[in-house]
Amino acid sequence: MESSTSLIPPVSNSHSSEFSSVVPHLPDISIKLASTNYLLWKAQVIPILRGNGLLSYVQNQDSCPSQTITGEDGVSRTNPAAAMWLRTDQLILGWINSSLSDGPLSQVISSETSHDAWHVLQTLYGSHTRDRLQQMKGELQSLNKGGSSLEDYLHKAKSLALSLRGAGKPMDDDEFIICILRGLGSEFDPIVAALNARDVFPPLEGVIGKLRDFEIRLQATRVTSPNVAFFTNRSRTSTKFRGTHGSRGRNITHNQTNSQFHQKDARLPRFTKGNPGTRTQIFTNHGGHSTGRGRGGITCFRCGGPNHKADGCFASDEEAEQFKAFAALQVADPTEETWYPDTGANNHMTADTSEVQGIHSYLGNDSVMVGNGNGLQISGIGQVSLPATNIKLNNVLVVPDIKKKLLSVSQLTKEHNCYFIFYSWGFLFKDMRTKQVLLKGYMVDGLYPIQL
Repeated sequence: MESSTSLIPPVSNSHSSEFSSVVPHLPDISIKLASTNYLLWKAQVIPILRGNGLLSYVQNQDSCPSQTITGEDGVSRTNPAAAMWLRTDQLILGWINSSLSDGPLSQVISSETSHDAWHVLQTLYGSHTRDRLQQMKGELQSLNKGGSSLEDYLHKAKSLALSLRGAGKPMDDDEFIICILRGLGSEFDPIVAALNARDVFPPLEGVIGKLRDFEIRLQATRVTSPNVAFFTNRSRTSTKFRGTHGSRGRNITHNQTNSQFHQKDARLPRFTKGNPGTRTQIFTNHGGHSTGRGRGGITCFRCGGPNHKADGCFASDEEAEQFKAFAALQVADPTEETWYPDTGANNHMTADTSEVQGIHSYLGNDSVMVGNGNGLQISGIGQVSLPATNIKLNNVLVVPDIKKKLLSVSQLTKEHNCYFIFYSWGFLFKDMRTKQVLLKGYMVDGLYPIQL
């Protein structure tokens, strides 16, 4: 085979027409090659070349034909096949060059064929693929949402996963889900806990959809409920606290409609205050209510609902189980000894030093900020054991001027691997593994005091 030159031999109009009908137009590459995205760039280029039957050019599997051929009359003529090959190869070379950023383009500026350019790029940027794979996997596993939006965070995670897939090392969906859940901020703890509590994750797109829905609720909460979180007298005000032992916490504002997991109306009993010494029991059923245990009335012992028996009960097993958990609970008026779960508190807080064990002085400069802008002094830190339970509260802040005892929902769920379910009438605190009810209580005056 004669060596080809950089000059393209002329061809007749008939061959030009044949060329234009055979070689397709190659689309633009959206992501240009840089020093750090070779795998992603290659994942775009390979399918286009393969789909158009041109991959053999860059892989040097389709060599240039001889520049001339000898006819039957013994006369040497220009080989139209060589001209066709050169035009096609130059088209590919120009297309590859157009997909490069300045740095890589400067490396292939002297390449005369598409294979030459491809070989240079593969040598310079593909030789570090193994190290880059480890780096990308590490980036994905340590990815953190921080202050970015959920969409930006998911886009970055998907880009890394796509690069791994393009390099032939795809990450399975469950591993990818674990990575994105791990990097979400503490404000996503409720939905993360709910997903982790499942034996099997939903499909990837289902998980992403749930995260997007949860972010919408968070945004709506911030807009519609600015004055929420901590208690002062009988109102709740927004609170700011920066960590303990020198650590830095987050400023969190939540309301009771954005509690751990979800609120829902179930056919379960709630109580209203009647005459002294009496309780009136009301059953909620699809928005309506009727009084039970009335004279001559029928009450279901399975779910507590009125006007039907257990054999005709339509309550789910979950509703029936929750009724049993509440059936023997006596509603008592909150006292100064009552603890209140708070989704906006990042630490447990109390003013009562008599129940705090192992108190030592708080040496930091932090304070608890309330809605009026005042900072409440922190005098100490210790542990509290909740009466009649095996629950121990760690790192409880002693705040002399706090009006109510606040139990941090986020801190408690993390330390004990448990979760809260808040209803419009009360709450349950359950063990994540055994589903055992550890704490419970009815809503009183818009708050959720713990009934111990």
